[in-house]
Amino acid sequence: MTGIGVSKSTPGLEAALKKNLDAMMADGTYAAIYKKWHLEADMLPKS
Repeated sequence: MTGIGVSKSTPGLEAALKKNLDAMMADGTYAAIYKKWHLEADMLPKS
């Protein structure tokens, strides 16, 4: 995955995705998932 598409008509969804993705990046969950499946090259940079 190199990005997440969200409709402009759902700003709450965008905020929820960002909040949870930031939390997963902070606690290492995001990296662990990508490493488990050998997808490190596809990881998104922290926004």
